[in-house]
Amino acid sequence: KKEGETWSCFAVQVEPSFSPAGLKPDCKFSELRGLTGSGKLSTEETTIAAHAKSLLEFHAKHHFCGTCGSETVSEMGSSRRRCTRNLIGEEATPDMDKNCTGMWFPRTDPVVIAVIVDGDRCLLGRKAVWPKGVFSALAGFMEHGESCEDAVRREVFEEAGVRVG
Repeated sequence: KKEGETWSCFAVQVEPSFSPAGLKPDCKFSELRGLTGSGKLSTEETTIAAHAKSLLEFHAKHHFCGTCGSETVSEMGSSRRRCTRNLIGEEATPDMDKNCTGMWFPRTDPVVIAVIVDGDRCLLGRKAVWPKGVFSALAGFMEHGESCEDAVRREVFEEAGVRVG
């Protein structure tokens, strides 16, 4: 992106076999997982694509209110969904909350990332599919109720077989 240039980005879920007519020969659809860390996208492009994928997953899984079962609608630029019961005057059955105010947000999963240091050396990991010379600090999702310190210990052992702390 050049100075003063603006972008419009659209996230669309398509079947793997989708092949639109008129697509330039050198253009193709790619799974996001295969692009991240490949060097094909800039940091900014990776961030935009990851945000879009997160929102697509969120909207695909929250068509209905988790409290009362009514449909939900997208609000705030797609960053949340709201139960429609009170918006459309839907009658509540006896087992439903008559004043449902269900509001749903995209997931924010806690993670840890750590660089384990030993003197002037540090422990890094890499995936076989990454370009030569690309390494990463060790990272992973935290388990429910797990402290950050325990999550680092577990992830480092799972990914590198090294016990720390």
